[in-house]
Amino acid sequence: MNDILTWRRLRRLSLFDLEVFVLLSQKMNSNKVAESLDVLPSKVSRTLSGLRDTFNDPLFVRRQRGFEPTPLAMRLYPRADALLEMAKEMPHELMQPEAANSNAKIRISTPTALSQGLLKHLRTLAEARGEKLDIAVVTGGTESVAPNDSNQVDMALYYGFEPRKNVESRLICYNNNPMVVAVKDHPIWQRKAELHLAMLDYPFVVNELPSFNEGRDPMEDYANAMGRKLEIEARVSSLSDLVAILQEGRAYSIIGGRGSQDYLETHGNIVAFTMPGLLRRKLHSLFSGNSSNLGVYLHCNNPSLCPGWLVEALTQFVKRNYEG
Repeated sequence: MNDILTWRRLRRLSLFDLEVFVLLSQKMNSNKVAESLDVLPSKVSRTLSGLRDTFNDPLFVRRQRGFEPTPLAMRLYPRADALLEMAKEMPHELMQPEAANSNAKIRISTPTALSQGLLKHLRTLAEARGEKLDIAVVTGGTESVAPNDSNQVDMALYYGFEPRKNVESRLICYNNNPMVVAVKDHPIWQRKAELHLAMLDYPFVVNELPSFNEGRDPMEDYANAMGRKLEIEARVSSLSDLVAILQEGRAYSIIGGRGSQDYLETHGNIVAFTMPGLLRRKLHSLFSGNSSNLGVYLHCNNPSLCPGWLVEALTQFVKRNYEG
């Protein structure tokens, strides 16, 4: 399809089309999208049909428990989401042409795997823009809280297969490449061809990524499904603790993101190996009920304290971690 024809097709898109595409990317369920938009499911179906015609691609393939995005849909999502966010900001800019965020205190909660270098990145950007923000990055939990709570989180990054209920969030990107990590001479590396079995024969360190910020760990479910019992070496919530446990030489773990990989390889005799796709989908299926990809979401507890440049800075930081 030539560029002129492609552009003519794209000009058919409305903001509603864009919103349906973005919400389908986030929720992977047409009924949930219809509920979010307060329209009939048939309207969402008609819109999806039009999107498929415009892009000449299925975009979302129906599975037993919802949709699964095609490679094109996954590539289009970040751009579509950015366009929709800019459109949503326009009314706010008209009503509040000059945001009063000078000297504001902003508390950002993030999984440990995403905390490496984040504060320095945000402070550098704030200084370059002349913004006077008191930014704090905290780890170990991503639940939003009430504004009058003394432990208030203004912005939160979290992992999930879909947005948390009753919390307005935006999907930043998918983590399609979780990595198995262990010391260089760990015997698990001699069994890469049968990693799906080898992972059940050695102690496992639970950290924030494989637990997906929830109480149970899909590796334990995987072991049970295989008729095995997973040996838990430790449960950690910091990369420094993970390094210390792994360096003992017995256990392995699973991480995600370039920042975590760089930290482990720099601070310990540790190597990372990308988890095979079939195993990743199996673990996701055990936890979420389908093989959809794990996403990284951003939530603003108080939108008036979330300037657009800061949202974009967080978005780009996460994408660099997971998309390169």
